[in-house]
Amino acid sequence: MNEALTSIKGIGPGREKQLHKLGIDTVSNLLAYFPRSYEDRRKIYSIKELETGITAGVVGTVVSITEKRPRPRLSILEVIITDGTGLMKIVLFNQGYKKNFYKKGQRLYAYGKAEFQYGSMQMNSPQIENLGPDAMPDTGIVPIYPLVDGVSQYVVRASIRNWFEAHHTMDEILPPEIMNYHASMKRYDAFKEMHFPSSSESYEKARYQLAYEELFIMQSGLALLRNKEQCHVGPKMEPDGVLMAQCRSNLPFKLTGDQERAVTEISQDMQDERPMQRLLQGDVGSGKTVVATLSLVKAVENGYQAVIMAPTEILATQHFEGITEFCKTLPINIALLTGSTPKKEKDKIYEELANGTIQLIIGTHALIQDKVQFKNLGLVIIDEQHRFGVNQRAALQHKGVYPHVLIMTATPIPRTMTLSVYGDLAVSLIKEMPPGRKPVKTYVVDSSYKERLRVFFGKEMAAGHQVYVVCPLVEESEKLDLQAAEELFLELKDYFYKSF
Repeated sequence: MNEALTSIKGIGPGREKQLHKLGIDTVSNLLAYFPRSYEDRRKIYSIKELETGITAGVVGTVVSITEKRPRPRLSILEVIITDGTGLMKIVLFNQGYKKNFYKKGQRLYAYGKAEFQYGSMQMNSPQIENLGPDAMPDTGIVPIYPLVDGVSQYVVRASIRNWFEAHHTMDEILPPEIMNYHASMKRYDAFKEMHFPSSSESYEKARYQLAYEELFIMQSGLALLRNKEQCHVGPKMEPDGVLMAQCRSNLPFKLTGDQERAVTEISQDMQDERPMQRLLQGDVGSGKTVVATLSLVKAVENGYQAVIMAPTEILATQHFEGITEFCKTLPINIALLTGSTPKKEKDKIYEELANGTIQLIIGTHALIQDKVQFKNLGLVIIDEQHRFGVNQRAALQHKGVYPHVLIMTATPIPRTMTLSVYGDLAVSLIKEMPPGRKPVKTYVVDSSYKERLRVFFGKEMAAGHQVYVVCPLVEESEKLDLQAAEELFLELKDYFYKSF
């Protein structure tokens, strides 16, 4: 199915170029270009049969073409057709350039909503197909494909139909034993039903089968990736020792059940010689940082270096301050490396990472620079990993010899998506919030609440609290009508300086 498009009857260089505009380069791409919707065109109506409000298809011959310009920037193109039973007006708005597309005597097929207006039956902006002298339009349940300018439904529809007319089989992908239990039709029939459904029941079966096939292939690939990652020998660590116990005793609180479970799962992974590949998921404030801290300490306790990479300097600094507090009585050398770290300090960090003096480092993208070399890296933790590119994450992992990897995220991910996106990772969930955490309250308001919000801000600040306002833009944009931070800053500054 990776044959060239030109192997299909009716596709020459010109039509191939049109399909390329849709990102279709091969027969396989073409067959997988599924419709966005379907239309019931099983009946062709006569103009006499049309009633206001029905969606119908009509075949007629062009009688006249008229363009009107009732006001500036408004063009109305009217194409009147007849089928011998009556006249129907096709109305196209601001499409005057199509005036030369239509000629008297030309046969057209128009599909749209019929309306009786101004004394005649008409269709506003219907789908139109140019028919030859004896040709008839596609009927039945007709596929409607997503298009771009210069490509018609006919081009896509005819290309796919011609392939099915020339071929009557397709290689199966699912193993026979899986086909016996999870396939209700052959793969060829499933693809054909997706494009030209014979019934809604057959369409649903085809859709289910191809979705199952896609997930099966993806999960098989993820299983191969997982096996490939875990076929290496990584740093096998010992059960928790004195340093871990000391770190726990430093904590000013007791871990929740979910935190304890996550720590246990991570510890067990790190005690295996296969490199850990685990996702730690939990809401903001659920206590992922303390779980990460205990994981980092475990690596250091076993003689390895550990690293945690965050997407921003603010988050990296927060991690550094929190982890340093948790480890304040432990004999661990901790460092912070970001883009704003002074050069002299950076050079010292590079040297001490390379000779093993620094055991635990926290930082940003600065950690993936070539100058950063570890003596014995055993654990890599990546926070909010979706903020990093694949190559950036891999660059940090490759600074060690198959180190254990823990990925943290506060982004809520449905289980089905977790299986799809992170299918090569084991998952630890932290659902419980630590005792004393107040629930987050979310409200949606419009601009009419502007003054009430300012009063609310004032009360909070008067009570010694902080208020954060996040804007979608930094500077005002001519292209986007969105709030800019610089503009709002000046506005709020002026307001509150006058108020207090």
